[in-house]
Amino acid sequence: MDLGCGTGKQLFSLLSSCPDSEIFGLDLSQEALQKISVSVSDKNNNLKLIFGNMDNCDNLLNSEKFNLITSCFALYYSENLPLLIQKIKKFLLPGGRFFVCGPIEGNNSELITFQSQIKNSIKRNSPYLMSETILPEIKNHFKEFSLDTFANPLSFPSSNSLIDYWKSYVLYEPNIEQEFIEKVASHFSKNKTFVTTKKILGITAFV
Repeated sequence: MDLGCGTGKQLFSLLSSCPDSEIFGLDLSQEALQKISVSVSDKNNNLKLIFGNMDNCDNLLNSEKFNLITSCFALYYSENLPLLIQKIKKFLLPGGRFFVCGPIEGNNSELITFQSQIKNSIKRNSPYLMSETILPEIKNHFKEFSLDTFANPLSFPSSNSLIDYWKSYVLYEPNIEQEFIEKVASHFSKNKTFVTTKKILGITAFV
């Protein structure tokens, strides 16, 4: 099962690597689930898409049990994270695994530094829920777990690509938008790209 499956990036990988397994995707966006449905062959009857809030997964999934539960860049949207992690553990079969990943300290540091040079900007970083909230809860409920860190450079080839990313991200501040656009234009007048690095923590918990 993939909690917060979005438009199916993880689901398609699971379908490819585990073609004979029953796979569930749960998300709060009907539009995202519809995009998955359009992309998946009618013959893929082993994929089950469920519309709903991950915090309500125990009511949506009934008595299902899983070998693997994943949640990538989604779990921190839970309104009751400690309770959700307890529910996830109950869904796992003996020997099952739970994998969760998301940003950690140092994530997008180049973009944060760039934005902090704007005098009226108030955002200096984003919350690091993976290390500050999710990891402690995993430690509370699972005896065994492993940690992996990943660094993924993102290269933006144009002003518009960087501005679009910034507007879709937690660092966005409407009150400094014009100043940010001007600063981006200045950057690209001297440089061909802007690079910022996504720093990610992956936690695998074992039952």
